[in-house]
Amino acid sequence: MTKVIHFHFDTKQNKGDAAVVYSIRDLILKHLSVKKYTHKGINELNIYPNIVRKAFKKYPFLINKLSSKIFEKIKELLDKDLVREINQHDIMIIGGGGLYSKGNFPLNEKLIDAIHIPIVLLSVGLNRNEGQSPFTLQEINSIIKLNKKSSLSSVRDLNTLSFLKDFGFKKISVIADPAIFLESSKKKDLKFSKKLSIGINIAQHNWQYQEKFTDKIVSSYINALNKIKEDHDFQLFYLQHDYREKEVIKNLKSHFKDMHVCNYNPYNLKYVYEKLDLVICMMMHSSIFAFSSGVPFINISYDIKNKAFAEMIKSSSSLIPVKNVSPEKIYNLAIDLINRRKSNDFPYLKKKYKDQTLKYIKRIKYLTNYNAH
Repeated sequence: MTKVIHFHFDTKQNKGDAAVVYSIRDLILKHLSVKKYTHKGINELNIYPNIVRKAFKKYPFLINKLSSKIFEKIKELLDKDLVREINQHDIMIIGGGGLYSKGNFPLNEKLIDAIHIPIVLLSVGLNRNEGQSPFTLQEINSIIKLNKKSSLSSVRDLNTLSFLKDFGFKKISVIADPAIFLESSKKKDLKFSKKLSIGINIAQHNWQYQEKFTDKIVSSYINALNKIKEDHDFQLFYLQHDYREKEVIKNLKSHFKDMHVCNYNPYNLKYVYEKLDLVICMMMHSSIFAFSSGVPFINISYDIKNKAFAEMIKSSSSLIPVKNVSPEKIYNLAIDLINRRKSNDFPYLKKKYKDQTLKYIKRIKYLTNYNAH
């Protein structure tokens, strides 16, 4: 029986991050004999642990009161406790999600060096918003060190693979984002009519050009949807992926009184996606949920990860770069996708990526068995 410790992004704010975490957990529990499964926040591996950040945020006067020696001693004690906890497990999983993002590195190198169990990087990705600065040398060196320390490393797309190959890493597996394989759970109190069903989503999680483009995006959605309504009567669903989308939801609701706001857990949210005919979205995991459900989507792309996912599933034509968004572009693409919504390769590609992911899980299983002996 295997003891697994899983470091991942927060599951409370972003439904996409939560879907990744739950899907990894569900896959591991299904295919490995697990005795214990421990969840930990990815920030615990940072150079400044999350608990220290929270303490200074709550009690800022501590920054001036504590000497650097006392601060380092506190951090050292926290590191020892975490290392002890990690090494009591058989395997450590980091992922998935956009691990290679600004703010996640540098990691705590002393802590990483003290880990003695195998580290598995599971379907991690490279995030970079339009206009965001590149990684610093310190961040890059930390990414390199983590990959050297890892026993297995996998990425969610070819763009992330290319990023790591530039640093000399060759034994990297490409598997799909685990959220693709999240099983849905029926939302019993939600009713769908026989009309066309369209789902929409607008990213509001403080991406780089959010303030600059949000008004234009919302206006483009409203005008495009009104134009689609001239051709097709439809039910409209807002697919809420982040709590910070409240203001755009309020704005859209003032134009579409009958819009259903779907602020559900990832399993119930996936169920809604499976009932749709078209998704117009920004969040990458909104595209992923649509793909996984066999539903065509339009993605207003604001990050290289959106492009990387679309390329992986041969759907680059479904992207509209955020700088080029307009009602006309959304409308024309929407009508085209509605007319041919039943014909796509999504089910075939999903099966292909599921097979690849299960092969990788077998490698994790072998690694845990080998380490146990």
